[in-house]
Amino acid sequence: MADRYYFVRFRWWTRLDMERTEEELNGPFETRRLFVPRSEKEIALCIEDREELSVRADTLSVRLAPMRAVLFQWEAAPFTSADLRLREWVLERYGWNRSTPLSLGLQEEPVFEVADGASATDACWEALKKGV
Repeated sequence: MADRYYFVRFRWWTRLDMERTEEELNGPFETRRLFVPRSEKEIALCIEDREELSVRADTLSVRLAPMRAVLFQWEAAPFTSADLRLREWVLERYGWNRSTPLSLGLQEEPVFEVADGASATDACWEALKKGV
């Protein structure tokens, strides 16, 4: 069995609309807005980037921020069809696997298993095409 899944994706140039994202994902998935304390006297760069949303499918969880998504599992388990749909949603919107437009910090997606027993990252794409 593969290790617990952990993968970070990024957006550059445009922020994800967190309110619209919560509306879109609440229903198919369990969503929860994460509280970030703020103060009127606070001085901080990119304060709006601290807003986060927690999204959970079956075994896959995601912490979404306007410019970064962290996909992870609490315990290693094969991805279900709901996990695959959530993963696909995130990869479509967070198109980069490094935190900068430069070629620094490239992170490859870890190998994972899907519920039907396949065990390669490419199996996800096939499962999505088949509607697993």
